[in-house]
Amino acid sequence: MKTKTQKAQPYHDPKWLRKELLRYGSLSSLCKVHRFSEATVADYLSRHPEVKAQVQDLLQKPKFLQNSQPAGGAEQMRLATLKRHKQKWTINELEAQGLPFYWDHEWLIKEFRRLRSLGAVAKKYGYKPGTLQRYISRQPELARRIWAVREEMRSGQIPVLVNVPADLAEKMKALADSTQRELLVETIHHEYEKRKRESRP
Repeated sequence: MKTKTQKAQPYHDPKWLRKELLRYGSLSSLCKVHRFSEATVADYLSRHPEVKAQVQDLLQKPKFLQNSQPAGGAEQMRLATLKRHKQKWTINELEAQGLPFYWDHEWLIKEFRRLRSLGAVAKKYGYKPGTLQRYISRQPELARRIWAVREEMRSGQIPVLVNVPADLAEKMKALADSTQRELLVETIHHEYEKRKRESRP
């Protein structure tokens, strides 16, 4: 026996639902304006946690009461719920929800390769380095990929480091153990170009 396909409703789209909840302040008001059954919408959200997770903070209290919540409490709840129900994100989705871009692991790997350090990524996009590091530490697969990229970058620098003066080698070693990897790369290239000039007849 075939089941009847449910007609798509606007509230099936979390972006639309979030916008309307912000506009009308509560699920009850939204349903009255759009003539939806509040029970039907609530039932849909209960059966689709991936949608509910993206509007959970707006379902806690009516808009006019949201300022009475403890600072950061609703936001922390929203982030925790989103993490639990949705694992893979695109940059557009993250930007629409006001979430950190590094939740898109492919984006983070790409930016890490380009900027050559997590500290540089954090600085460029306004994240706290410690927060970014803690996030990675809680994602074993992501941490493994970051480590692999880091080793790849280090191995690519080995030929240039041959016969580097002792004082410069110590400086490079110190930088290699910090978040200033981009400075290390600049130092290596500077020394490399200097040696090339000195070796010319």
